[in-house]
Amino acid sequence: MGAGALVLGGLGAWLASVTGERPENEPYAPQALEEALWPGAWPATVRMPFRGSKAAAWKSGIEGMPLPEAKAGPGLTKAQVYAGLDSVHDFLVDTNLSEDTLTGATPAQALALTADDDPARRLLDQTLTHPGENPDPLHLVTRFDPDDVRVHGSPRTEGTMTYQVVAGQLRVKADYTFVYAVTKTSGGRQILPDSLEATRVVVRRSLELTVHHGKVRPLAYKVAIGNNDCTHPDDGFIHPLFSDDTSKTKAWPRTDPYTQHPSTADTNPCHQPTHT
Repeated sequence: MGAGALVLGGLGAWLASVTGERPENEPYAPQALEEALWPGAWPATVRMPFRGSKAAAWKSGIEGMPLPEAKAGPGLTKAQVYAGLDSVHDFLVDTNLSEDTLTGATPAQALALTADDDPARRLLDQTLTHPGENPDPLHLVTRFDPDDVRVHGSPRTEGTMTYQVVAGQLRVKADYTFVYAVTKTSGGRQILPDSLEATRVVVRRSLELTVHHGKVRPLAYKVAIGNNDCTHPDDGFIHPLFSDDTSKTKAWPRTDPYTQHPSTADTNPCHQPTHT
């Protein structure tokens, strides 16, 4: 899983040479420019948490996840296809956008949508109960430790959902990227007098699922996470890095989490993602 933070390098020094010496408590001279004009290497704030990222132009939450048009197929009516697509949509929303799930709760609706004998349900039950053991619940669920960080505002989403109807069974492929702006729960950096630092986490999920008799069955699922601290012990949560953490990431390879597909993710979990 990718991990990283912004490299703040020499741009602060560059601006200081233009505007004069930086105040000691303003290492990036943030008040020298309108926030919309800040160099991309400067930390984002809660006022413009998606500044400088592709997600700035994306839709929020479920608005970025419209269902494909439902059409009847062999053995399924149009209404049945729509109901199946809606169930997959609900599964994805509960595992990636639900406020309760994002703050560490069990995705109860997603569990209810899966069959009792489904391996994915057993995986979720096991990993959410014992998150420090493999497999990792982050394979299917986006979760943050509420004692560490909190999601600011609505996540941004973009992706596709396609389907086939085969012999009365709905087969769905979902490929979505979720971008979360997060702040520290306590002790966050004040970039401006009224604005805390925000960092971004990019989660791309690729899933293949079937829907049969109203139950969702995840058959294959892959994930790539940008900005997750690979040095943190596995505990079932994403641990974002902030600008103060750049010393950890200097030797890590740089990647673009917006273009990285889970199937091509490097086995090295330590990455410094751009645009986060």
